[in-house]
Amino acid sequence: RVIHRLNDDRKVKARGGFRMEWLREAESETLSTGLFNSRRLSGGAEVEQALFGKLNARAGYDYFTMRYPNYASLASDPKFQEAGLAAAAGKNLLDYNTHEPFFEIAWKASDLLIGRVGYDLALKSFSDQFIVTETGGFSGAKRSDQVHQATVSGTVAPEGMQASVGYTFQWYKSTQNAFDAGRTLYTPAYYDFQEHRVTPSVVLGLGREGRTFSLWSEMAFRKYTERLSQDSTGAYVSGEKL
Repeated sequence: RVIHRLNDDRKVKARGGFRMEWLREAESETLSTGLFNSRRLSGGAEVEQALFGKLNARAGYDYFTMRYPNYASLASDPKFQEAGLAAAAGKNLLDYNTHEPFFEIAWKASDLLIGRVGYDLALKSFSDQFIVTETGGFSGAKRSDQVHQATVSGTVAPEGMQASVGYTFQWYKSTQNAFDAGRTLYTPAYYDFQEHRVTPSVVLGLGREGRTFSLWSEMAFRKYTERLSQDSTGAYVSGEKL
């Protein structure tokens, strides 16, 4: 991570990173062969600008790739390849690339109160996941998702403590559908949902040694826009969505 200060009111930040994650979820797996092992390569930049003495604005852009080297669809099995299904379904279903622009504005309302509002947009493109059609087949188009996220928060910081509360609204939109072959049910926009999340927190100072006590909580409500709920037998409940 690099930070360059252009003047007293403006600075530019650049960052990059690489992360590998190993997960062992079955006795037959090792850390190197875990099905959901992943690699994440990322980079981005942002500009931070002080405005009018009480406002601080940030805007930037991030790009990252996610790869799951051990995960492949069942269609990559030779039996499916012989039937001509592999190319239609795709193989590396979980791999995707993301462009993510964002901005945030913080304002100091008083010596005790700071407020923030922000928005970011994640544009995800899946490199090898084709879209499911109404008949249970696959189209020639590949899946792409949009994640809209708006956040507002406030922080009160009297002497010896800091209390905050934040609210986030997320709207997830995907071009991918789903088809339940066992029950012959087609669900468009299968991954679409709206989520409301509230995150209160408090930090208390303990003495002069810099020790603190923190308490944090998160409450979330998610509603899928198209996905039907199912009963204990797996049957879909008509008109009742998750």
